Amino acid sequence: MGLQCREDPDFEADDLIASYTRGFDTGEKDVFVKIISSDKDLLELVNGQVELLDSRDHQSPFLRMDVAEVWNKWGVRPHQMPDLLALMGDSADNIPGVPGIGAKRAGALLGHCGTLKAIVQQAQDVGK
Repeated sequence: MGLQCREDPDFEADDLIASYTRGFDTGEKDVFVKIISSDKDLLELVNGQVELLDSRDHQSPFLRMDVAEVWNKWGVRPHQMPDLLALMGDSADNIPGVPGIGAKRAGALLGHCGTLKAIVQQAQDVGK
């Protein structure tokens, strides 16, 4: 298929994928990147020119995750995924999350405050 393989023993695959994706995400209208992965961390890369084909979904060969689908599935914009995962936890990356906060509540908090930092700063007012 003419695909190149890249690996580096000093980096995890998702870090390499993110680096290469950022390198190709130049803003040129004719450059598009498709990431095939089930790693939720990579959803933060999704934008108008980058989409993720989720290999975990078996309804079809892949679930196409563009900006709208990230919003529909997680209730956040792609750039908010790291904060969402920090709040709800991610067992694949050994992130414990905040006890009692799942995906829905994490998405609502981010929708209200915007960032994890803002949630922490407004912690006394959140939930009032």
